[in-house]
Amino acid sequence: MAASGRRFLALLVALSALAGGFALLSLTPGAACARGLSAAEEAAAEREHAEILAAFERGEAERARARGAALLERSPDWRGAPALARRLAESDLEEARWALALEQLSRLLERYPASPERWPAIVLKARALAASGRSLDAAVGLDRALETWQDEAWRPRAEALLADLLDHELGAADLQRFLDRRPTSRRLGQAQKALARAQAAPRPGATPAATPAGSGPAAPAAAAAAAPAPAPPASVRGGRVGLLAPLTGRYQIYGEALRDGARLALGRFNSQRGADFALVEADTEGEPVKAALAARRLIQVEQVSALLGEVLSNPTVAAAVEANARGVPLLSPAATAEDIHAVGEWVFQNRISGEAQALALGRVAVRELLGARFAVLYPKQGDGETLARLFASTVEGLGGELVASVAYDVGATDFGEVLEELRVAQPELLFLPGEVEQLILLVPQLAFYGIDAQLLGNEAWNSRRLARQGGAGIEGAVFPSDLLLLRDRELLRDFERLHAERFESGVRPIAARGFLGLTLLLESLLEGGGQPAATRALLAERTAAAADEATRRAALAAQVTLMTVHGGEIQPFQAGPPWRPAVSGGGFIDGP
Repeated sequence: MAASGRRFLALLVALSALAGGFALLSLTPGAACARGLSAAEEAAAEREHAEILAAFERGEAERARARGAALLERSPDWRGAPALARRLAESDLEEARWALALEQLSRLLERYPASPERWPAIVLKARALAASGRSLDAAVGLDRALETWQDEAWRPRAEALLADLLDHELGAADLQRFLDRRPTSRRLGQAQKALARAQAAPRPGATPAATPAGSGPAAPAAAAAAAPAPAPPASVRGGRVGLLAPLTGRYQIYGEALRDGARLALGRFNSQRGADFALVEADTEGEPVKAALAARRLIQVEQVSALLGEVLSNPTVAAAVEANARGVPLLSPAATAEDIHAVGEWVFQNRISGEAQALALGRVAVRELLGARFAVLYPKQGDGETLARLFASTVEGLGGELVASVAYDVGATDFGEVLEELRVAQPELLFLPGEVEQLILLVPQLAFYGIDAQLLGNEAWNSRRLARQGGAGIEGAVFPSDLLLLRDRELLRDFERLHAERFESGVRPIAARGFLGLTLLLESLLEGGGQPAATRALLAERTAAAADEATRRAALAAQVTLMTVHGGEIQPFQAGPPWRPAVSGGGFIDGP
């Protein structure tokens, strides 16, 4: 069969897997919009966009922003949406509305990862971070992005901004943190020189390198400076724990899920341990400023002993700065940013990083699945390259051979060329990180191209939808759970039982995170005997807090729970020769 014919039939196989998932996209050149807008709707959006830009030109920024936000809300998949989102963010930056600009840019990057607007958005977000006092976050983010930068027009601006941050914005403490977090950076020499200069002649107001962490990498420096210096930790007062969650607003559904899980954990813990803890809830509306104020009120007025929350990363960071400055433990159970714990010594995360998952998977692939020839097929965008690189280095370090490492574009539908390359390499095991929508298209094409390898995936594979629509190729795949630590299996079964008794709706992963997170927090408070320092030490041990990321990653990897698909159902994976799915009635929460 001709290569073009093979690719066309493979595409049909993949598209047939989507029958129960979402409507097929129009791929014809005459289609008005790839996401389903009619020609009239597309034209109306274009006219509205032109009027919004004209309003900006006339100086009517507030009116233009309101109309732009409404258009994005109404037509998020309109082809001009990324450019409009960028213009709205630029308007916020022009008026020093840093939090709003960051929110707009974060949404742009999340919704449109393959858009050409991604690259200017990264630079603009770095500027907003730096302007709001988060220069280290800006530097680390830019340095990571430059590893896979694709827009040559914006590359010089990104490099110039990063150089300015390293040479003029970061103090000695943050420069050291940059070196710790980016040990393989191409700007290592520049950062080391800047650190030497800062240590020799500290700039006014710079934090000395030896100062304990109180305004870490993700902390807004302005907020940390405004907060009072950490006081000696007070003892636990009445067993009160604060919950930070968006209980109103656009993220309400997630906040309520976190609260539901936390309430279940509280009732279970008090009943089983004979304790008398109380949960004091505060609504953040998903806003960083409101999260910081809520954390301050819970600590100063409600006298809580510890904080749990938030759901979103930016509000969590804002609250973490407040908690860390006041010596009150904060545990983040759900926020996706992987460096929130770096805010300071009182801030912890109960979440397994993607890198720890890749490390755990690589070890099992060699030691338990006994693979010798490995291949990686990863998305060019997002963290695909990072996961692929870590997985490859792990298996090669254990004696495995990497026979192919191939990247694909997010949004692609025809994978013929890359799959042909994999077919020729004939791997025994294939690591295939990606998102659910992409995997539903990609996995069915593997068999068509004669790729009969044991499949390994990232956390996105932990999805019943993928198990249903991914075809026979999903059967037997092995992948990590980003939710479930090995130590938490029995605890999660309790959660599933309690949730089924209390609620009619299905289980949300965020509710499970709230349950696991509050249980961990309460255990640490109780076993710490009411002493904040003891509580902090217990949390550090149980969340694998470590001075360097490599140690933390290795500790988390040892606790990762692996899953598999058996008979079309997702089950915990049980290692051992020969490998088999663990016999379990549950014990996991899957993804979308």
